[in-house]
Amino acid sequence: MELIVFLSREYSRATSGDAQALLRLGEVTSLLGREFRRPWRLADLCAVAHMSRSNLVVVFREATGLTPVQYLIQTRLREAILLLRETDRTVTDIAYDVGFSDSNYFARQFRKALGTTPTAYRRAATLSADSQTTRKPTLNTRCHGG
Repeated sequence: MELIVFLSREYSRATSGDAQALLRLGEVTSLLGREFRRPWRLADLCAVAHMSRSNLVVVFREATGLTPVQYLIQTRLREAILLLRETDRTVTDIAYDVGFSDSNYFARQFRKALGTTPTAYRRAATLSADSQTTRKPTLNTRCHGG
């Protein structure tokens, strides 16, 4: 939601070329949010945005503070957090369900973003839920804007 507000504000201030780039970026972020399970390649996102690889990465980073790949990983991790909290599915199944093709890579990215393993996170979330109301998951993001 913050990204949409940011893009809207930037669009209203942007020149014609900048506005077009922001609209394309909005299409990419929306698509990644809806279809995060897909095995995206940067070339696929460039085609959606009608931008070169370097331009997409620069515009994307300016708008979100993340590269497109980092943004996709963050999106997948948010969904994984919900599944870890709300289901008893295995970590491997959850990794595959959210779009990671390798559960070890998923575990490394999870630990990098949250400072703990998926299994330890689930255990802590279960204990926390037993003792208090559940909190929304947070990731170490660097989004700019609104």
